[in-house]
Amino acid sequence: LTLFSSLSDMAQEQQLPLYEMKATSGQGRVSLTCGLFSRAKDQFEVAISLCRDKALQREEMVVEVSLSRVLCALGEYEDAHSVLVTARELLAPREHPSQDHKNLEGELAAGLGQLSMAKG
Repeated sequence: LTLFSSLSDMAQEQQLPLYEMKATSGQGRVSLTCGLFSRAKDQFEVAISLCRDKALQREEMVVEVSLSRVLCALGEYEDAHSVLVTARELLAPREHPSQDHKNLEGELAAGLGQLSMAKG
């Protein structure tokens, strides 16, 4: 967690928003893995804000799905659903989707599945 925090600080100082967002998102993933759900929620929300500021739609979609997992763990199912709806809106349909796009669709489907299972 300290490593990601240091990376985030360095990226912020050097005005590298993509790296700052990735470091902040990395902090959120570590917090999620450690069961620090409230902390992970805060970190993912900061990462989403950074994505929106710089119009990083693909990255925002990935972080939105991660945030939905945290919200499920916190029992905030309505918020998790709203986040997944936002993520879906960011993933515009394509006539000939790339493998990356298909992978993102899979992430979104997994997030929806996790929400469904968590709600019971």
